[in-house]
Amino acid sequence: MDSLRYAEPIDAAVGLDDFMTMTGYFTATTEQPLTEEELLDKEFDSLTNDDWERLKRYVPETRDLVAA
Repeated sequence: MDSLRYAEPIDAAVGLDDFMTMTGYFTATTEQPLTEEELLDKEFDSLTNDDWERLKRYVPETRDLVAA
């Protein structure tokens, strides 16, 4: 099938690269670590030792709390 569309295999690879670039598939993303609030939403069994250490040191902000 590729031989019908592309004369050389490299042409197919260039075509795929152009398509992926055009669709935004090759966008640079920087993965940010989860915040402590997001870690609290994860299942406890899926947390790593580093996650647990971060949560042990975590002190939530209390500015939004109102005394009743």
